[in-house]
Order: sequence, then C-alpha cells, then structure tokens
Amino acid sequence: MASKFTKQPNGLYRAGVLIGYNEAGKPIRKWLSARKISDLEAKIDEVKNKLRSGANLLDDDVRFGDYARMWLNTYKVNRGINTRAMYEHLLSKQFASLAGMRVADIKTMHLQNLINEHSEFPRTCEQMRMALRQIFKQAITDGLIVRNPATAIELPRHIKNEKRALTAEEKAAVKVADLTERERAFIMIALGCGLRPGEIYALTWEDIDFKNEVINVNKSIVFKGNRPELTVPKTNKSIRAVDAPKAVINALKTYRGIFISPKLFSGKDGEYKGKTGYICEWERIKKKIEVVLGHETDLTLYCFRHNYASELYYSNVSAKEAQRLLGHSSYKMIMDVYAHLDSKKENTKAKLNAIDF
Repeated sequence: MASKFTKQPNGLYRAGVLIGYNEAGKPIRKWLSARKISDLEAKIDEVKNKLRSGANLLDDDVRFGDYARMWLNTYKVNRGINTRAMYEHLLSKQFASLAGMRVADIKTMHLQNLINEHSEFPRTCEQMRMALRQIFKQAITDGLIVRNPATAIELPRHIKNEKRALTAEEKAAVKVADLTERERAFIMIALGCGLRPGEIYALTWEDIDFKNEVINVNKSIVFKGNRPELTVPKTNKSIRAVDAPKAVINALKTYRGIFISPKLFSGKDGEYKGKTGYICEWERIKKKIEVVLGHETDLTLYCFRHNYASELYYSNVSAKEAQRLLGHSSYKMIMDVYAHLDSKKENTKAKLNAIDF
C-alpha cells in the first residue's frame, strides 16, 4: 500500500496541517517532518489535539517584543510624531513585561491583567487595547497565531471627564484680563476660531488674510520632547480656511503693529518655541484670567475649542459646516458634540411639566 506521505530528497517525510485561514481567506498550514511515517503521524495528531484545545501553533520562537517592534517599524513608520511616540512609549513601558514572551503563548488573561495594572489611567488603557488588538491582528495575518487574544480585553470602568466650554464668568474675565497684545491675539484666535493649540503655535502672518477676514490653517506644531517640529495637520480635513470674527481680526491688527516677525508666536529669536515655552505662556494667560475670577480654574486651551464648537451650535451653524471649521476628520465627532448640546437644550422636564395631563 502506497504511503500518503511523500519522502523528501533529504530523507524526511513531510506534511502540512491546516490550522486556520488568514484575513484574505488563504489557508494557514503548519509543516511537520520526520524520518518515520509513524513519527510524522504522531506529530500530526499532536498538532490536531493542540488545535482542538485552542493552542496557538506557528512560529513558536517569535517573541512579542521583537514582533511588536517590527510591526511598529513596518506599519506605523509614516504616522505623525505624536502618534509614533505614543506607540514607542507603549512598547518600551506598558508592554515591557510581554517582551520576552512568545507571541503564541500570550493569552487574553495576560493582556487583561496588564490592562488592570493601569486601571488608574483610562486613556492609557484605551491606547494599550488599541495597540494590542492591532499587533495581534497582524500576527494572525502573518500566520503566527490563529486567534486574537486582545479581542476580549475589557477596559476598566470610568467616568470620562466631560469636555466643557467656558463659563459665562470665564468669558467675561477673558475680556477684561490684563493681557498683553500678544496674549490677547493668542487667546482671541482660540476663542473666536477654535484652532487647536498646535495650529495656533504654527501660524505666520502669511496665514492671516486681513482683507477677507480669514485664517488659513495649513500646518501645525508638534513636539518631540521639548523640541518643536513643523508638520502638516493630522488629516486633510484639518487644512482649512476659518472665518475670523471682527474681534479676532482687530486683536491681530493691534498685535501686528508691534510684532512683525514672520511667525506670530515665535520666541525672541524669531523661531518656534519649545513645548515648555508655550506651556509657560499659556500659564501666564490663565493666571491673569484667574486674577479677575478671584479663584483658580481648570481652564485649558481645549476649553476654548469646545466653547467655539458650542457657539457654532447655538448660532445654528450646521454640523457639516462646524466640522469644516473645526477641521474634524470624522463627521461623527462633531455630531457627538451637537447631540450632547441637543440633550442639554431639550429641557425635557420643563416640557413635560407644561403638558396638560
């Protein structure tokens, strides 16, 4: 009776065991060899038993640290500086305990325990889960594993801090705070145009169209450590022309009369400042606002951006136009803001009390 296995030139019998399919639907096989057919059949039975028990079977020697680094350098190499830095930090810090483990040995339990250890930092947990799912998804495509152990990870429960706009008290304080012309121009752009901090830092006078009262957003500053780097905005939607209210234009005209360096908010050398420089500048502005308020506040530059989105909503600017002005890549992002404001505006209880039951 002829053998179902073919003897190879090296004297070994060889067979492939189907253990799954990749994302393209192509079969993934584990190849086995032995000098005797009986030994090969025993190996095949062992693999099938492991497969039935849910074990991962391919490339047993691949370590997570090596594979994750290769994944990062292959699939994240063209991402923005901040995004890549985030992944670099995860690999070197949060995932350090996984580095020496074989990819095939990592179970959901290992990953869930890792997430649980960082439960006090919800945003970090979200980033960890996102990265782990991507890494193990690629490991399936590469034939290293047959199941993604990160799919079932559960994030710790937490209440997200609600993004907030400025209070009426804060808005009034901004108007009368003892700000310099530079600080006034900076804060008015944030208040009246809703630009991201990095977009404000990057502005040049060429970006200000005084005739048409428009600010052209076409670049942003990101920081590598403390060092500023000029980049294009994170998405194509972020490149936009933002209508500037009269108050913003007037503040810019006043500021231009005393500061003619090409970059609006550069340092004394005419170049973009480091991260700490811009942080200190914002802290000075914030303290001047707090002097008027008479107390400390949790005000951030992103409060001004959210305030701008809220003002667009209450001014009946369409969600689609708000998306354009804010430079959001996703329509859902602005719809979430508008839906939240809709719910606050609804005042259901008052309406129910007005009904003649």
